[in-house]
Amino acid sequence: MISDREPEELSEGRGGDDGADGDGNEAAAVDERSAELSIENFDLKPLEIYDYLNRFVIKQDEAKRVLAVACCDHYNHVRRSLSDPVGYGRRHVCKPNILLVGPTGVGKTYLMRTIADLIGVPFVTADATKFSETGVVGKDADDLIRDLVKKANDNVTLAQYGIIYVDEVDKIAAPGAVGGESGYPARGGFNTRGVQNTFLKLLEDTEVTVQSPQQAMFSGLSLLGGEENAQSTISTRNILFVFSGAFTQLDAELKRKRAKKATIGFEVVATADGDDSADEPGASALKHATTADFVDAGLEPEFVGRVPVRVACDSLTAEDLLEVLTRSEGSVLNQMVQDFEGYGLAMRSTDDALRQVASLAEEEKTGARGLVTVLERTLRGFKFALPSSSLETFVMDNYTVSDPTTALKVLLDAETPADKMSVRLADVKRYEARLRRQVEPAASCWLTDEAIDVLCGDSHKEDISAFSLCQQRFDRVPKVLRAITERTGQTQFPISGALARHPEEELDKWLAMAEQAQ
Repeated sequence: MISDREPEELSEGRGGDDGADGDGNEAAAVDERSAELSIENFDLKPLEIYDYLNRFVIKQDEAKRVLAVACCDHYNHVRRSLSDPVGYGRRHVCKPNILLVGPTGVGKTYLMRTIADLIGVPFVTADATKFSETGVVGKDADDLIRDLVKKANDNVTLAQYGIIYVDEVDKIAAPGAVGGESGYPARGGFNTRGVQNTFLKLLEDTEVTVQSPQQAMFSGLSLLGGEENAQSTISTRNILFVFSGAFTQLDAELKRKRAKKATIGFEVVATADGDDSADEPGASALKHATTADFVDAGLEPEFVGRVPVRVACDSLTAEDLLEVLTRSEGSVLNQMVQDFEGYGLAMRSTDDALRQVASLAEEEKTGARGLVTVLERTLRGFKFALPSSSLETFVMDNYTVSDPTTALKVLLDAETPADKMSVRLADVKRYEARLRRQVEPAASCWLTDEAIDVLCGDSHKEDISAFSLCQQRFDRVPKVLRAITERTGQTQFPISGALARHPEEELDKWLAMAEQAQ
């Protein structure tokens, strides 16, 4: 299971600026060496990656273990190749490219993004459906490598150790054989097989130019004297590829087969690692898929063979989603709380309300994304109205989740006229501070008590926020005050009640007086 937050941007091991002085190429070389050192010092163990994922991702234990082992194997191999390029570096090692399957919203992308963030390597995501075989209509597979370089701030050295994540690979699978056992309907476009083949060259050790063919062409045209444009390249040897997809049809087919076996008397036994979770709520049957199953589902044998690590994520139950809300460091609930804190509002939730949110999210059938949908739907009115109210705290309870519109009305109706007036006064003073910043340092202005009374009273009569009313009435004020200062040298401007009532008329009078004085 996964939380809904986006992880922090890559903060370690990325290339920096060229430096303030000295040779730019030398500074770039230092940056690239620093990036390489971050991989040379890789010393994480699978359990440590697993423990880190547990802070953000709830459930999906098997997936976390498999991914932790695969990533440690990969980056240990890279580290040893860097330390011994002549000996170990020349060995052919099967790269643990990954096929990560399971329903939407269960954390497939987030798992890999979190691992990349921990290791300190660039991470790029892409939709398999955006690619074409030729790259003429749609993206070319090589563009993934160039995107990785961009994500690494153009640090080619770091980019060659990055992770590329290609989602929805099931949607570029060719249909199963006509009349075959799988019975999969036709899916994908006319060149689904070709798109899979375009990824094959990247999965091995190949060189990709950092510039696209179009960029190279324009770059070459811009050269003077016919000099040849040397193209820098990047090797895909140490780039880890992860492909993912829901494979809904295959999951349903495997569940049907297993149910049929159980019905006719075959026992569905536990696997060697004790996994008998196929009967648990939300368990994915995809963990039992074989290479033949994926081929029947439409993946090319050559493609599947180059993705040896396969792992399935389970769908999320209401209990799982409740854990996401309450235990994950990146829970969307924490994000909502922080959103209100930005306005000086404290929000807390009852346990029953969170259970209800989790239950409603399960009905959305979009995994952890359902939590975002339910909470946004529940709290959107509160986010709009409460920042402009006198309330400093509120509780999201069952009533709030069941009927947010009525619950919000009850809260706002509890405000007294004095409470509402205090909000208007605070809004006026906030605008006054903004107005002062607009005219400083050339001049200084302030609202008189009479002006404040006028603005607060008119805000109540017109049923508009006092801040918005000030914006409407004082839009010309900064420009007029600067003009008067330039003409007369006056720097002190009290905003009177008359100007607050009739700003256009009063400002015209001020300008006329300034012209006469000049």
